Amino acid sequence: MPPFNEQMTAEEARANMEGWVEANDIDSILGAMRAFPDNIDVARVASYTLAEVAGENQANRDAIVAAGGIALLCGAMARFPDNAGVAKWASYTLGYLADGNEANKEAIREAGGVPLLCGAMARVPDNAGVAIAASRALGNLALGNQANADAILPLICGAMARFPDHSGVVYNLSQALANLADNNPANQEAIREAGGIGLLCGAMARFPNDTLKMGNLCVALRNLAFENQANADAIREAGGVPLLRRAATLDGTWNGEEVGEMMERHNRGITAEWANKALTNMGEEPVAADGANENKEEEEQKETKGD
Repeated sequence: MPPFNEQMTAEEARANMEGWVEANDIDSILGAMRAFPDNIDVARVASYTLAEVAGENQANRDAIVAAGGIALLCGAMARFPDNAGVAKWASYTLGYLADGNEANKEAIREAGGVPLLCGAMARVPDNAGVAIAASRALGNLALGNQANADAILPLICGAMARFPDHSGVVYNLSQALANLADNNPANQEAIREAGGIGLLCGAMARFPNDTLKMGNLCVALRNLAFENQANADAIREAGGVPLLRRAATLDGTWNGEEVGEMMERHNRGITAEWANKALTNMGEEPVAADGANENKEEEEQKETKGD
């Protein structure tokens, strides 16, 4: 696959994108974006291919940033604010670049990335893919930056409210809320005020047997209840205690099953652990793994009847 050159048309550049991904030719992908800033197809396909190469590859993330990718991605979002494809894939890429990298977070903020990501969620409100991608990026950008968090948290909660039954939205947004609530009293309060606790408890009721989502939801409630009585009370009012108690009874032991079953039991164990931590933070008695709590309650009831 030839690298990008100035003689290429926009159509040729777009057609070559997948080949540049296979060749890991980041310079050509960004060169096409730079040469055709007003071509929506180039912007959309380039944003998608950059998300592909960024993924979990730190070297590629560094290469995208070094070649001016942040400004190009933000520019594409600014030029095509109503296009779901550009919004979704540019958001995914910016989220990857912001993940755990303070310099990249600052570069995205300076390029106007925060209002662009917030705008994407507002302008394409009914697209679950945009909600997931933008929320992940905004969640990464909000960590360690309270001003960003104050603006972002209501949007994340709003997206959860719009897509209560969407598996990907619940999984990714509950994870973002869990991270933002961790040891952050201001975010704990903001999430409660935005209705986040009710949304998290509602998701637990909708996905009671999905241990991947339940794990994130339990972590979020645990972090929200940490040294926060108002949040603990809000969780109780939202019906969170019986939901957490049920999650805490999930069996996490492995009895030699196939690998898929082993992972499922592993996830159950993690979910049960975090559910008990949430209960403990609320001042509730945790559920013993062997059901001892239930047995204790039955014995107490028998003794009461005997009296």
